[in-house]
This record gives sequence, C-alpha cells and structure tokens, in this order.
Amino acid sequence: MVDGDKGLVISVEDTKLEVTNGQADIDVWVYATTWGLYMDTLTLEFECLPVFHIPISVSIKYPPVHLTVPKCFQSRHQPVFDFSPISYGSADSFISIPVENTSGVPLKIFWAAYDEEEQKQWPSSVALDSINPKDSAEVQQLIPRKSATQAFYVEDNAHLMQLNVIDRKDMLPVHFNTNLIREESSLFEGFISGYIWVDPTQIDTRGVHREPKHIGGRLHAMTGKTSLTFTQYTRKARIFNFHMRHIVSSGGVERVKTFDLHNLHAFVTTCNLTTRPPFSIIQVVIAGMSLDPEQPFRVPPHETVSIIVRCTITKEYVQKLNLQHVSDNKLAPIVCKQPLQALYNKDIASLSLEAHITQPDIHLSTQALHFPPVYIGQSNTKLVHVEITDGDTKDVQMPSQQPESPFSFRMLKGSKRALSIAFKFAPKGRHRYKETFEFKTYTVTKTLEVTGAGTEDQKYRI
Repeated sequence: MVDGDKGLVISVEDTKLEVTNGQADIDVWVYATTWGLYMDTLTLEFECLPVFHIPISVSIKYPPVHLTVPKCFQSRHQPVFDFSPISYGSADSFISIPVENTSGVPLKIFWAAYDEEEQKQWPSSVALDSINPKDSAEVQQLIPRKSATQAFYVEDNAHLMQLNVIDRKDMLPVHFNTNLIREESSLFEGFISGYIWVDPTQIDTRGVHREPKHIGGRLHAMTGKTSLTFTQYTRKARIFNFHMRHIVSSGGVERVKTFDLHNLHAFVTTCNLTTRPPFSIIQVVIAGMSLDPEQPFRVPPHETVSIIVRCTITKEYVQKLNLQHVSDNKLAPIVCKQPLQALYNKDIASLSLEAHITQPDIHLSTQALHFPPVYIGQSNTKLVHVEITDGDTKDVQMPSQQPESPFSFRMLKGSKRALSIAFKFAPKGRHRYKETFEFKTYTVTKTLEVTGAGTEDQKYRI
C-alpha cells in the first residue's frame, strides 16, 4: 500500500488462491492523484511455499482518473452514504457515526470536523480506504465535549441530519457539508464536511481533465425551522434532489421531520459559444472545471469563464490578428496566452487565445464570438493533395480543378472519432512538398468545406 498523498494507492481485494496449473484473476484498484510512472509490489503467500513479490508498475498517461467525467457508466448509480444516529464513546471524547454505502460502486470517504467559533479543524480518526457497495463502516470523529454555553455542545438525544446528494445524470465527485444539530438550538455553528467520489475503475479513462464538481451546502438548525443554502458548479445545467431527515428524541418519543427539496438550481446564466471558421473552441473552463465547448453551459454568478480558441496563422498575419466577441453591444478583448513576437520565426504557428468573461458583467449568447478568416498559403505555392485521416482510414483527395483556379471540396464527417486533415503544398513548378498543415476537428458530425482562391493566398475554411 502506497500513501495516497504520494500520488498512488493500490488496493487488492482479499482473494483466496489455490496452487494449481490454471490461472487466477486478482482485482487491483488503482487511485492516482497525478500522472506519471508509479511502482508498487503485490505480495502472494502460500503455505509451504516462499513468499512471492510481484512488482507492479502503473503508467498514468491521462489526468487523474478520479477527476474524469464518467460518461460511460454501464448503469446509472447513485453514490450515496447513509448516516445513522450519533453515539458517544465512553470518555465522551469522540462520536461514532455508522456509514453505509448504498450505491452500486465502491466509494471513498474523507472526513473532518470544523469549529467555527474557535476557527480550527479537529483531527479525525477516519481510516477508511474504500467502502464496497452495500457495506457499512463506522466513522469516529474526535469532538471535545464543551459546556452548554459553547457552540459545539451536542446533547445525547441529538441525531445527525441526513443529507443525500443525488446527481441523476453524471456521477461526479461530490463535496457536501452537513451539520450536527440539537433541539432548541438557536444556531449550531459547527459542521462536518467530507469528500465522496466514485471508484475510478468505474470511470472512462479516455476523457479529458475534469476538476471535481463542487456542491457546497450550509445546513443551519434554527429554532422551529431548517434552512439550506448552497452553490453549484456543474458541467451543464443540472438538477439536484436533496433529501434531508431530522430525527429528534424527546421524552422517549421520536419526531421525524422530512424535507424533500427538488429541482434546485444555482443562479446561473446559460451560454452558447460559436466561432467562425477556421477557428474552433477547444476548451471552456468554469471554476477550474473543463466543459464541453459544443454544449450549452451555465455560468455561476461572479465566476470567470476562460475560453481557449485554437487557430493556425502565418507570421505575416499575426500582426493583423484582431479577435473580439460582441455581447450586449459591447466589445470585450480576447487576449493571447503567449507573446506574438515569439511566433515570428515560424512560417506557421499555432496560437492559443484565451478570453476571460465574468458574469453578469458580460453575457455570452449565440454567435457571440466573431473571427476574421485566416490565410495559410502563399502565392508562390500550390496545393498538391489533401489527406483526410479518420482513425485507421486514410483518404487522399486531389483538387477537382487546376491549382491555379479556385477549387473546393466538401465532406460530411459522420464518424465519432477525431478527424485529421493535412494540406500539403509544393512550390510552383516543383514536385517536392514544401510544408504540411494539419487541422483537427473534434465534432462528431460536421460539414467541412475547403475553398481555394487561385493564384492569391490560399484560404481554407474548416
């Protein structure tokens, strides 16, 4: 077992093996917090035989899998922990909270308690590696017992408010806060927070980097009422259902208060982004989380949205580059992530342009981003041929007309795989290639159009 803080945790299910001539499968779970090459050792012990040490090397080529959007679950799971009533230790120095994993996948839990009055976090005795589906465990939290006049005094008849967070579309990591409350409390100022995420083995590792989704909640127990406030950062517009249950014992009689809050949304603004060819939006980031640029998304209030646009231009055209987006009849600049003068020594350069938009100051809408055309050819060159690669299939197409006259072709991309188009040029009067230009599109279905301007600078639109 490797310490998780060092980047990797390898856990092996308890498996009983017999010495035979056949094969035996051993399930190994890997939790990585960063990419790189990690090594560990698997130990096998058999009676009357030496101990076998099998080295395991794991190469993480993608961002951490537990930060990846799980788009391809075989079935829809609901990663939920059920919390039972609190019990106290003999020394009254800790509380015990039975926890049950009611989901269909293994979950991990990290726990800490925080005292708002003293502005400090109490140490936790939680040492849970993973809770299998339908299994139960006991969380012990060190909590000093105080006098009745202080904030974190918890009476023996108090129970934990149960909060189940259910995302019915994508099972992403969930962060939640929940309060310990007692009856007749004016305001309970301590809370317990934890992180839950789905077992990475259940997640498609081919996805792109995604930061954990944050669902923050503050549950305040007021006299006669309970209130919930929260903020939501999601991949797209999401609907969450919160189910809360407050059980209070008084005089040997339990009173149960149930709160079902449905269809809760954060105060967000819906945005659609489009670009004019040959530019394409390759990344949209909200609160550190990468989103699908081809899907509508929502901007939380006062959050910054970063839009990174990919384009290919000649060094002559760099000075003419003028990108802007229009919103509510206002122009907002789009800044370049790297100095333009660093590109002058290249005939062709890839440029990453990033726009920062903060809602509600600027509201993005359809057709919000406008870009000029880009010229990628020179008047003394001609297009030789075009290679279109879709997975393992390569299609070579020649221009239908002479290179000196305008040419064009159209192709409808129907595959779900990434499409690569390479334009190969040669100086006029020669047969060797001068340069190769490669453009990539990640659209599942899109019509691609390439046009030529004859003897003028070649113009392409994708």
